[in-house]
Amino acid sequence: GLRSYAREVDWHEEHMGWLRTVGDAIANVLERKQAQEDLVKSEQRLSLHVQQTPLAVIEWDTAFKVIRWNPAAQEIFGYSAAEAIGQSIEIVVPEEERADHWRGYRRVFATNRINYSPDHILDIEGVRRDGSRVPLDAMLKPVHDASGRIVAITALVCVQEVAPTA
Repeated sequence: GLRSYAREVDWHEEHMGWLRTVGDAIANVLERKQAQEDLVKSEQRLSLHVQQTPLAVIEWDTAFKVIRWNPAAQEIFGYSAAEAIGQSIEIVVPEEERADHWRGYRRVFATNRINYSPDHILDIEGVRRDGSRVPLDAMLKPVHDASGRIVAITALVCVQEVAPTA
């Protein structure tokens, strides 16, 4: 059999099976640890993309509270992430359009579908912190949970290019 430093051991097949089981368990733990490290790296890359994109990334939940707000959103609307997160999405929606927005968002969450194609660009108007209006292009993307329910909406937003007048 195999020799132990402490004493000589006669290794039987049941011992070898136990060692294989322990080895498999260690391999599983190492694989899981590697997968977790890979996931953390992937999440860090995604976070960098969101923070560095020139598009405003604004996400709100089913209670219409802002849960994500990137630097481009701050640049467009004037609110820092600390000021915007936790606030109602209505802080950037013109007052006269809020009822239509609420109706649309409620329908999305109730029916679990957005009525826009994935590449549809909305021509909308937003309100900046100082009250001024800004013409925007926006794409709305649903965020689904593991069961497929829409749990949030992400808007990718940019200021519309204004053609120079002659």
